[in-house]
Amino acid sequence: MRLRWTDALLALAMAALVSGAAKAEDESLRGEMDEMRQMILQLQDTVSAQAGQIDQQRHVIDRAGIEEVTLGDGSSSGIASFFENVDMTGWVAVSYFHNLNDLDTRDLVGGNSGNGCCVPFHPDDNNFSFDQLWFEIGKEATPDDRAGFFAEIAFGRVAALMPAGNGAGGPGIDVGGNNLYLNSAYVEYLADLGGHDVRFKMGKFGTVIGAEVAQAPYNWNITRGNVYNLLQPIDHVGFMASTDLGAGFDLAIGVINEAFTSQPNTNEGPAALGHLGYSAESWSISLNGLYGNDGTPSPVNMNPSDQPTIGIIDLVVSWDVTDKLAFLMNADYLIRDDEGFADDPNAWGVSLATRYAWTERLGTALRYEFVDDDGRVFGCSGAQPVGNVETECQIHSMTLTTDFALTSGLTIKGEVRYDLADLHGNSDDVFFDDDSGARRAAAAAGGVPAPTRGEDQLLVGVEAIYQF
Repeated sequence: MRLRWTDALLALAMAALVSGAAKAEDESLRGEMDEMRQMILQLQDTVSAQAGQIDQQRHVIDRAGIEEVTLGDGSSSGIASFFENVDMTGWVAVSYFHNLNDLDTRDLVGGNSGNGCCVPFHPDDNNFSFDQLWFEIGKEATPDDRAGFFAEIAFGRVAALMPAGNGAGGPGIDVGGNNLYLNSAYVEYLADLGGHDVRFKMGKFGTVIGAEVAQAPYNWNITRGNVYNLLQPIDHVGFMASTDLGAGFDLAIGVINEAFTSQPNTNEGPAALGHLGYSAESWSISLNGLYGNDGTPSPVNMNPSDQPTIGIIDLVVSWDVTDKLAFLMNADYLIRDDEGFADDPNAWGVSLATRYAWTERLGTALRYEFVDDDGRVFGCSGAQPVGNVETECQIHSMTLTTDFALTSGLTIKGEVRYDLADLHGNSDDVFFDDDSGARRAAAAAGGVPAPTRGEDQLLVGVEAIYQF
């Protein structure tokens, strides 16, 4: 029944051609008539085959239950409606980095990380890296449908760095490179409280502290800065409520398991998390904070019952000067109440960044950072302090990154980064350095060739990101 129009077309064409042939006497016209007849027959076969494929696909859809199905109570069930309401995005990021300190072969793993600090999200020297295959999937709660969820799953070398937390790098941090990391997994509900919407979320979610994030496409630079790596948590497990206060202000308050480590909760109680922000047309400012016990033991007091308390004050300011020029400032102050020290150790840092868009596809970003660790908060000095001895470490960092969009989905970045560490109260240097002669001498004497270190390092790298 579906092919009646083709039969009619064939009949009309044949009639016309036969009529024309009756009037024609030359063989060439009859040849053209035969060719057209064959073309029409082929068209009929093609249409028949496509109709059969459509029937087969419909059968597969019905068996899979993807199409909406009306249930006995009048409701509907199916996967199609689910995907219509869910947003799903993701990307693949790969990179290559080299440390110009020309490290020894044995130092390639973790060679860009420094001694217990300064993990640049590509810790291995002279290596190609599958950084992250990242998926984001979620359904935002709205006034029309007040329940929602969100989840982020990452695979790759970056995932190997994440579970231990920022600043937990160093040589040999993880040599697998294909780890799994869950950045977010929470449910949310948009409550109407007296005509005012308040969003509640419970589960695992990214921190409100800081300007940079783990997700590769959302940063100007390839590597993350020392402020991000050393002074800020990555994610939390807990409960948070947020709302739009109006007039450009927004507020968020949360209760989380621990200050830095997300789960399991190993300390005496939860920590508190807060955010207050203001957004204007071309600039924004946010004040964020965190306070509570942390499961990470003291570097000098290993008594589990004397876990330190950590407090963080975080300030983020962004300013879009023009459509091409943008600025970003992130400052942090961290204090640690630790029974292992006579004076509470503290650390602070500031990150200043700018990006200029030369064209819609080409841009350049410059980031300068300074971090001061007074009393081994994150331990960038090489040796463990003895008893109540405190050491200070200051780190300067400069990063230049150029990004170019090859296509709407594929972006290439090139980067040069320089780190300089100045230690006070400790003679050990932070960054790996090449000293093959010293290694050979130690090996000839029957000793173990120890890694050599210097006060600075220069990294060069490239990254490719494809978003889908």
